[in-house]
Amino acid sequence: MDIEGRRIANREARAYRESLAYIRGFEEGLDETAPIAGRYLEKRRWIWAIEKVRSKLELYAPNKAQFFCRYFGLDRPLNRRESERARLLRLSSELYVGESTLYKWREQILDELVLAATQAGVYHPF
Repeated sequence: MDIEGRRIANREARAYRESLAYIRGFEEGLDETAPIAGRYLEKRRWIWAIEKVRSKLELYAPNKAQFFCRYFGLDRPLNRRESERARLLRLSSELYVGESTLYKWREQILDELVLAATQAGVYHPF
């Protein structure tokens, strides 16, 4: 995968909870006659891609799915004061997985997110 796609997928995965809040707020104020905003559609497609990858991982690789949720803060907010390296080391000891394995998992997850986002039509690699 290209580095730019991974960077974008990383940013969108970290913003997952904020995107969910944006969508809920948008949908609460939406009436049937209002046009759907482009930003709403983009966030909605990224959420679809993230949830698609998450459900696939939960089915085939539960440890990787747990890492995905905890590393990117899908279920609860991240500690912004904790560095990325410290977060990886903590997760390594909590999940009983080597640090190098977590780096590989992160790259695999980002690659899958890029593919899902391409499928959703929100990311165009070419």
